[in-house]
Amino acid sequence: MVLETKNKIIDATYGLFAEKGMEFSLNEVATIVGIKKASIYAHFTSKEELLFQLFNKEIDEYFTVVEDQSNSLKDFFFGVLNYYSSSRQKLLFWKRMLLFPPDTMDSEIRQKIIDLSEQRYKKVKELISSGSPLKSNKQQNDDVLTVMFLSIIHGLLSSEIIYSKLIIESRYDREWQIIEKMLQKEE
Repeated sequence: MVLETKNKIIDATYGLFAEKGMEFSLNEVATIVGIKKASIYAHFTSKEELLFQLFNKEIDEYFTVVEDQSNSLKDFFFGVLNYYSSSRQKLLFWKRMLLFPPDTMDSEIRQKIIDLSEQRYKKVKELISSGSPLKSNKQQNDDVLTVMFLSIIHGLLSSEIIYSKLIIESRYDREWQIIEKMLQKEE
């Protein structure tokens, strides 16, 4: 029961942070969970600790889910897009966290995101590199292609916020085909 309540508090905070950023209150969290605000403190010493645990949980889930499912560039492409398309809250949560990180976000969390993002960059670069033959300026070309690839994914995710989800999702396959053709021309 204690763990269940703690998870409900984290889930409620997740949704509120996704929608409001740091403007949410613990009273709102308590109302959603169906407890008194004071009960939150039985699980978390402060709003900052609650956010710290929430951020850690989400960071671990996001990087683990996508990494575990990505054995090819195509798997990675659809893995990231499908992770976010499963929940608008996930998309909004990450956009808020990356574009408008809370001042209270611990440097440990920031460093974890940086480290995992660097690992992700290396993985994508390796996937790109493994699919193209050696040639002059290969290192530079792979870096450029990696940045372009990740930029396309981030652009599509931003487009989901702006445009209809149906319009964007229906074009994922077409976007992949364009990327695939571009990478083949590099070979």
